[in-house]
Amino acid sequence: GSEMCIRDSNTTVRDTFLYSVEYRVDTGVWSDISIPLDTTTLTDGSHTITVRAVDFIGHVTTETIPVIVDNHAPSLDLIAPKEFDFIEGIYTVQVLSSDAVGIVSARLLVYSYFNYTTIILNQTLDLTYNAASGFYEYPLDTTLLDDGPYFINISITDHVWETFFAM
Repeated sequence: GSEMCIRDSNTTVRDTFLYSVEYRVDTGVWSDISIPLDTTTLTDGSHTITVRAVDFIGHVTTETIPVIVDNHAPSLDLIAPKEFDFIEGIYTVQVLSSDAVGIVSARLLVYSYFNYTTIILNQTLDLTYNAASGFYEYPLDTTLLDDGPYFINISITDHVWETFFAM
């Protein structure tokens, strides 16, 4: 017999007299299962993959699974603060970010300018999405920091764990 599995799915084909196994994306053409799927030919977003197995007698079985294609990393633009800005008090860090299939997390790290390996505040800070401004934001309490220069690192992660970083 033959066997075919789709990664991260419970789809398995087994038959002692298996004739062919094919797949198609959405309503596209059928392709032999041995031909790799090139997701760069698909738009980002939701699709369906249908697998069709046929035995020598002509019995046909199909299985359809939903998939999300994401060929692109999220975008990121640090809105505030800008490089060399002086900030004080409770300062709202703002990030503009988007991704065709959605953002899972937006995180902020604060580093000492003089020792990049030292993380200030000893934690990763989660930015939250503000629908009114359209930005991911974090109210950074600068009174917890000593006066002086700092680096900030922003990481945006999408649903397939592609991450984009900005400093």
